[in-house]
Amino acid sequence: YKEYAAFNPEQIKSATGNRGTFDPNDPNILNQGGDATRAQIGFGDDITKQASVMSLFAGANLSSFLHEGAHFFLEVHSDLATRNQQQIDSGASVSDQERGIVDDMRKLLGWFGVKGRRKHRRAQHLVNEL
Repeated sequence: YKEYAAFNPEQIKSATGNRGTFDPNDPNILNQGGDATRAQIGFGDDITKQASVMSLFAGANLSSFLHEGAHFFLEVHSDLATRNQQQIDSGASVSDQERGIVDDMRKLLGWFGVKGRRKHRRAQHLVNEL
């Protein structure tokens, strides 16, 4: 395994608020480089019934694919956590693992700085409880 350490803000890229451009002279960590969008992912209203579509454009590279894959992971995790929380709220029996998914999502939202009644596409029940 290789370990990497970032020593400057421009060496780090965020998964939130990213507009898909990067300028090595710009200390803003949300920018990727170039003017063209490299990739995007779209989700249906119900990810269990509609396809999620990742589009890779001309400037896409492995980083683009991994970045959009991370969005997919977060969307699926959020959907599972929200469904599990709804089961808990209704009094249904859930496993420790299902409760763990809810707890993990709460921790992720907290780490992302999502607090209070701020809207999140899938995890509104979880956000309200932070």
